[in-house]
Amino acid sequence: SLSGFRLALGGTDTPTVDEQHRLREGLATAAFDARASVMLEAMRRRCAVRDVQATFLLLVHAPYHGDTLVGALQVGDGAIGIFSEDDSCHVLGRADHGVNPGETHFLTDAGIHEQFRQRVHFAFFKKKLRGLALMSDGVSDDFSPETKRLLELFNGNPIQELKTGKGNPVWGVMHKVKGIVKFPQDGKALLDW
Repeated sequence: SLSGFRLALGGTDTPTVDEQHRLREGLATAAFDARASVMLEAMRRRCAVRDVQATFLLLVHAPYHGDTLVGALQVGDGAIGIFSEDDSCHVLGRADHGVNPGETHFLTDAGIHEQFRQRVHFAFFKKKLRGLALMSDGVSDDFSPETKRLLELFNGNPIQELKTGKGNPVWGVMHKVKGIVKFPQDGKALLDW
């Protein structure tokens, strides 16, 4: 639904209401399509929908007037983190947490599709971005609460509670050594992490 879509570079700092509406619709349509595919897979396998339920994280990233536009849609737990050049980390979207551990919403929940448009969040960044992360709760749980601790995934100094199999510190995937950012090379830093 966003194939070939380009943001018009008008005179404003943010895309027009029509462009934001189209982006919101594009993200919601992708969630509708993903939901339909999961439901179809349950039918194909002749299994209960609960056997194929999944959370859903979607992110778009686009330049705009030398700035950066990021849009996200999230159903369920996990986290979307945006790491900017000033060494700050922003959480975009909101994780669904239930009353008990392990409770969340799923893409296949009844009525969830009616919330897709309201679940879209946009952010504009004047600073350059150094990294974007979409992660399941299996990763984000180690950085809870995300608004305070997700920064450690990117530049942990070291991440105090986590140790390698050999007991060494686990550094963030873009940590600094002597003030120089160690950017991941072909994903090697993430694999090492």
